[in-house]
Amino acid sequence: MIEFFKQTKPYQYLIWLVLILATVFVIHTPEQFMFKKLAKYGVQLMAGCLSLILIFLVLRDPKSMWVSLFCCGILCFQLRTREPFYPIKYGTFFKIAHVNLSNSSDYKKTIKALLNSNADIISFHDLDLNWDYILRKQLSIIYPYEKKIINLGVYSPGVYSKYPFTEIDTFHYKEAPNIHGCIEIEKKKVHFISSMTMPPVDMNAFKEIENHLLVVANYVLKVDAPILTLGDYNVATNSSEMNRLRNNGALIDSRTNQSLIAESPIDHILYSKHLECTDFTTLTEVGNNKIGIMGTYQFNRDYVKEESN
Repeated sequence: MIEFFKQTKPYQYLIWLVLILATVFVIHTPEQFMFKKLAKYGVQLMAGCLSLILIFLVLRDPKSMWVSLFCCGILCFQLRTREPFYPIKYGTFFKIAHVNLSNSSDYKKTIKALLNSNADIISFHDLDLNWDYILRKQLSIIYPYEKKIINLGVYSPGVYSKYPFTEIDTFHYKEAPNIHGCIEIEKKKVHFISSMTMPPVDMNAFKEIENHLLVVANYVLKVDAPILTLGDYNVATNSSEMNRLRNNGALIDSRTNQSLIAESPIDHILYSKHLECTDFTTLTEVGNNKIGIMGTYQFNRDYVKEESN
């Protein structure tokens, strides 16, 4: 260890310090607004460390290369929220999607993307009276079951389903409504919760997001059955708020990878141990404009065995 630091130049210490501090701040983000905003670039930092490994290799700086490799490995381990591979499909599976209508560039393109997705349940955010009319006109035949809350505030969620609701209700975090519903697939109940948190404009907003997701997690724990939570949570996958939601609600993230270029996504679908996610994709219009996300799910084999006994 002592040999490693021998003949080390000041600029190397500076590089190591920056890399190590950045890694620590991503993993244990200080409760300050600037660090909270920067923490969502954890995947990009990991990619940067990977690039630095090659750069230091070319520059024949093995010490800095090993520090970069160390930081890259720590970030890779910490940012991983689930196994990197999807299980093989077997038996019956179903699809659930989440769409933020404010991302739509053209309603015809959006409707076409929704129909092509063949999702069984679609959660919507940012509904208004115009979208309500369009969705009922275009989707009501395939999705005859719906629940929506349209108001003049920030929160206007809705859910469309191919299956009838065996349960449908709403619970709130302050002014923010959360739609909870339940359908039956192969005589097994599948619950879902569609939520939208407030935008993270300051530290108070981040605290509100954390408290809102805690309410969702507590609601999940009351449901002893397969359940999914989905929506625009307005925080990155590796954020402390999402980590607490997964841990407190015993939930698993559907997303296995993130873009190394774009910002970390703020829309999420999580699921309970009763289910398995076999695919996760981005919903896009023609022209590759993102409007939402969609996951494909099946019942966990252990859960199927328990239910059959």
